[in-house]
Amino acid sequence: MSNPQVERTCQPSEDAEPKPHKQILKRPIDATKYSPPATYPPLPEGYEKHERYYVLGWKVMPSWFASFAQRLCKGNPNADSWLFGMRLLKHRVKYYDFYWMGGLPHDVPIPANPYDPTVDVHQLFAVCTTARSYLFKQRLTQAQYEFMVALWGVPEWYRDYLPKHEFWLMYPHLLKETI
Repeated sequence: MSNPQVERTCQPSEDAEPKPHKQILKRPIDATKYSPPATYPPLPEGYEKHERYYVLGWKVMPSWFASFAQRLCKGNPNADSWLFGMRLLKHRVKYYDFYWMGGLPHDVPIPANPYDPTVDVHQLFAVCTTARSYLFKQRLTQAQYEFMVALWGVPEWYRDYLPKHEFWLMYPHLLKETI
């Protein structure tokens, strides 16, 4: 369902900074056209037995979203907010199940203490995780996936920075309630 307020106040500015992805962002996904579920990159071998869940996402800083909102919505008082920019991107992609997660860089060993402030953790704008089957099965459509790939490149699988037994302490919002 579209939000008329967002559409009315957030049309791309004519004088927006030229960026390689400017044309991509000008054209929101057409949710009325069928697109099959996306095919994601294959998971690393042995992921089921690993002591960490895997997360599929892009390394993106929150400041990118604030910059995105400022480019698209010059003069909007909310345009300096990374949350507003993230909402704009979700609206353009027509997919609302992205989430922030922390992932370990590929070349570092598993830390003994994941809460150690010296542990290098990537901020990930995630689209998928192996934590539960319903989270793994949630999919972008192929059109949405291609939009995101054109924007940031192919997403990568990262090991979550928390062990499996602590995952839900950090991400309780991903728990599906059962009645």
